[in-house]
Order: sequence, then C-alpha cells, then structure tokens
Amino acid sequence: MRFVGESPFSHSALDMKTYAMAVLKTGYRDSTKRNMPGSWFDKLPHTHVALDDAIAQGALFCNMLKANHGA
Repeated sequence: MRFVGESPFSHSALDMKTYAMAVLKTGYRDSTKRNMPGSWFDKLPHTHVALDDAIAQGALFCNMLKANHGA
C-alpha cells in the first residue's frame, strides 16, 4: 500500500480447511489433515522453516484442486 497507494490484494479469501470441508463434504471440525486423503500430501520435509512450510502448503492446495477437478 505504501508504494502503490492501495492494497494489491482483495479482501475475500477461502482457507484450505474450508475448501477441504467442501471437497470432502464433511463438517468444518472434521476437515483436519488427519482426515484428508493421503494422496493430497507430497513427501516434503516438515521442518518448520517458513519456506519449507509454504512449499508444503502450496503443494497441498494444488493437490486439493487437482482432486476436486478430477485431473
């Protein structure tokens, strides 16, 4: 905002847990990683390093989209 005068991001969003709830047709409380299909998770390191976590989250979201669209 400081450089362009307005936010480059919109204010609407959909978090991955809510997206999983819709794809899996479950309740929000049941939409945990433990209940998600193993095929949604790539074998990536779980290091708690921000970049590694971001890559894993991105891969998870891509796999969720792929599963939802039947690709």
